[in-house]
Amino acid sequence: MKATLITFAKAPPKRFADGYWEAMHGDMTGWYEVRVYGPKQLSRYLLFCRLDDQAAGRDRPLLAES
Repeated sequence: MKATLITFAKAPPKRFADGYWEAMHGDMTGWYEVRVYGPKQLSRYLLFCRLDDQAAGRDRPLLAES
C-alpha cells in the first residue's frame, strides 16, 4: 500500500481512474479511496486519503491518510 500511495502522491490524483484511486462523492467529497488487492485478489485493502491543496510551503498537494 505504501508504494501505491507514493505513486499517487507524485502525480495529480485525477490522472488515476483505474480502480486503485477513486474520488468519493456526496458527504465524502474531497476524500479519495485507495484500493490495494492482496494475493490472487482474495482480499482488498482500503485507505481513505485527503489532499491538502493549500499546504504552506509545498509545491504540490499534501497527501493525508486516515
